[in-house]
Amino acid sequence: MAGRKALKGFDFFVDLPRFDEAKCADVEDKDFFFPVNRIQEAERLHQLKAICTSCIHEKECLEYALEKQIIHGIWGGNSPTERDAVVVKDKGVTFKGMALNIIQLHKKGLSVNEIAGQLNTSPSYAKRIVGKWLATEQGAAPLHQQTKNLSEGLR
Repeated sequence: MAGRKALKGFDFFVDLPRFDEAKCADVEDKDFFFPVNRIQEAERLHQLKAICTSCIHEKECLEYALEKQIIHGIWGGNSPTERDAVVVKDKGVTFKGMALNIIQLHKKGLSVNEIAGQLNTSPSYAKRIVGKWLATEQGAAPLHQQTKNLSEGLR
């Protein structure tokens, strides 16, 4: 459990993403994904990358770690050092890895379904990322109006 101690503010059993059929779920010792030092990381990384590469949720897992800015553990087959290398800013909001690819394809005019097919990810994930990006493009006003409309509809 040493690896979990380093995840301050992250409740391991509550905050984890729910990915159906994730390969890491088959690994009995979840601490295996959280090496406590660089030597342990080097010893495990090849095996962890093999597990992640064979998982259908590899890209979403990596994006989750990037989005949540998780600085410990192996996520989507990437170490913390590898994850640090994929950061890009767009209008003050950080889009990284898979999300950045989704936005770039959306800017080229591809639909959410086309993006999902091309990047081998789920359409719902691509739609969520495009929605976040559009919110940064349009500003907060449309989101506030949507919230107001929803709250008025509940009365």
